[in-house]
Amino acid sequence: MSVESVTDDPFHGYQGNDLLNWTTARPSVYRVKKESSVRDMEEMIADNMGYQVDGIRLWVFQSRANSTIRPAPIENEREKTIWEVAEKETPLKVFVETIDQSNPSKGLMPYKRDEQNIIFLKYFDVMTDTMYYLTHVFLSPDSCIGDVFQHARDKIGLPANVPLALYEEVHAGRTDELTPTKLLGEMEEVFDGDIWVIQRTDLTGKFHNTVDDYFRDLNNRISVQFCDKNNPADPGFHVVLNQKMTYNEVAEVVANCIDSEPNLIQFFKPQSHRDIAGYAIKSHFEGTLKDLFMSYGQRTKSPKKLFYLRLNIAISELESKDHFRCTWLNKHREETVLSLYVAKNVTIAELLEEAKKQIELAPDGSGKLRLLEVYSYRIHRVFSNGVSYHNIQPSMAQQTTCYRVEEIPVEETRLAPKDFLIPVAHFHQTIFQCFNHPFLFKVTEGEALQSVRTRMLERFKDISEKEFEKYKFSLITHGRMTPLNDDFTFNSTDFITNVDKDTKPITEAHLDVFLHSRPWLGLEHALKPPKRSRYTYVEKPVKIHNQ
Repeated sequence: MSVESVTDDPFHGYQGNDLLNWTTARPSVYRVKKESSVRDMEEMIADNMGYQVDGIRLWVFQSRANSTIRPAPIENEREKTIWEVAEKETPLKVFVETIDQSNPSKGLMPYKRDEQNIIFLKYFDVMTDTMYYLTHVFLSPDSCIGDVFQHARDKIGLPANVPLALYEEVHAGRTDELTPTKLLGEMEEVFDGDIWVIQRTDLTGKFHNTVDDYFRDLNNRISVQFCDKNNPADPGFHVVLNQKMTYNEVAEVVANCIDSEPNLIQFFKPQSHRDIAGYAIKSHFEGTLKDLFMSYGQRTKSPKKLFYLRLNIAISELESKDHFRCTWLNKHREETVLSLYVAKNVTIAELLEEAKKQIELAPDGSGKLRLLEVYSYRIHRVFSNGVSYHNIQPSMAQQTTCYRVEEIPVEETRLAPKDFLIPVAHFHQTIFQCFNHPFLFKVTEGEALQSVRTRMLERFKDISEKEFEKYKFSLITHGRMTPLNDDFTFNSTDFITNVDKDTKPITEAHLDVFLHSRPWLGLEHALKPPKRSRYTYVEKPVKIHNQ
């Protein structure tokens, strides 16, 4: 059978009930015969640890009716078999008491089984909310309970005038305060292996003021993993929290771990089917940490995980604003995703001012921005600066819809009375297969197609003149394509309805209307394949050779 033995090393640093956690204690394991005597086991363990037989004393861990496990003596039972001592429980778990190696001549403390009880002492530090193992003592019935205080003063270095209190750790969730002036024999029940906890009474703890509070909340402790939302490779860090903590208390603990302020952190729950951040958790969440996990569908026994995001503004201010997600398209036609937090009553002009804080404008540009709604690679709408943010109404159902912020070209900021902007889109073979970035282009009333071609080529700096000659220009009206000849001239009547002309000048006819229902200029050309694959394949291809 197996025998697992430990010294008092795993007792130190253990914060839970009883003396240790056997799953993390890493005991020494011995294989012995059931018929072997206790003396044989003592000799084997002593020899393995490098002690003489009289330099160790064994105590058997026994399970009590209150679900605790405490050391009990096997003194005077050395001739019994291990199977008898184990009471048919396997593996047999023993505590090995050893002599003080710094003073080996002192030997083991004298112990008389019929006249003394072994008591294990702990110390609870109220200020750090930490439990410390001190030592074990042998007390006789005429011993004063308060005599154990001196052990705490000697071990920790407490002055004699520091007031102390004494508690018995009965079982998980229950401690009883003891009267220090009583004799051991005057107690109702005393058993070998009892655990007493000492604490100062002149200090107030941040989380618990007494040992009783500490142990009652012990079962509410859970380990939560926090990962950076913006770093998918972040392994995160684990923090032991109390399930009764509020949102603000959790934020304070995490803030200390990441060197931030509690009001500059936003938390997110993980998605149920993917290990990424899901919905944000509101800072005004009124429940406890336990309620939070239950409300977000995390099972009690599953690992607890939350994501966090560092903020530049207070979480209360952030939650009073709307999150507007859009893309920034620079002059090189490169896209960058923007996350804007704006008040709910702002205008488009104020929204664009917020976007300026996150982008870098070209020094030779106009410095003016505009907001476009793009749907299926076509410009759906252009918003004027005075429009309210609420009129945008982002559609979550249409995944091909996006909002684009771009800098207005210099030539489009100074439109003459006969100038107007037309929507342009790229397509291949059919007008329903659009791709690339659609754009607005300035044309003049009566301007020839060749003139528009020349000016448009100047905008496409990454396209050669030879390649651009292959581009075919078409006028698309209500789903019908009309190829344009070289003698075609641009007129506002081909692109702007009479109703829009009557309500605003043609220089503003492109604003705040649904351009998808208007005629648009199509550029038909081949869809160039990307220079590299959009997907990165980790696995190498397998070659199969036919023989």
